[in-house]
Amino acid sequence: MALDKEFFVTPYSSSHRQYEALRAYYVEGLPASEVAERFGYSYAGFRVMLHKVNKKISGDTEEFDQYFFNQKRVGRKPKQEKNQTDELIIQLRKKYLSVPDIKAILDTLEYSVCETYIYKVLKSNGFARLPRRNQEVKTEVLSNASLKAPESVKLDFVPESFTATN
Repeated sequence: MALDKEFFVTPYSSSHRQYEALRAYYVEGLPASEVAERFGYSYAGFRVMLHKVNKKISGDTEEFDQYFFNQKRVGRKPKQEKNQTDELIIQLRKKYLSVPDIKAILDTLEYSVCETYIYKVLKSNGFARLPRRNQEVKTEVLSNASLKAPESVKLDFVPESFTATN
């Protein structure tokens, strides 16, 4: 792509258009109404943008630079590292637990995952489907994977009185 005057005059993205509009206002000294019309903003919308930019400039200039000069990524943020939930799923499968068993345990531990996610984690880590097991084997496996019940806490009962009407 050869750079020419058209590249700089015609903004190619929303942040580029905002930058050019702000440059026209601050550098060229054009009135806000003219800048808004030239770059396709409403006057009120351009004034709001000026307010937000002034707020950013008075704060962190690095944040201002990142807003205009970094490419914005679309979609989900990439995973930084292996999720704690994934590790727990793998630990539970190593105890010979099935996907529904793992889901039940994760639900009790207040992890919000579906069986499909558990299956995908197991598959991506090289685990095959479990062979059919009879009820005796399932019971034995589940008894070995016991969960700790939350500890009970003594409550302080304070005498209260209530009045009711019929």
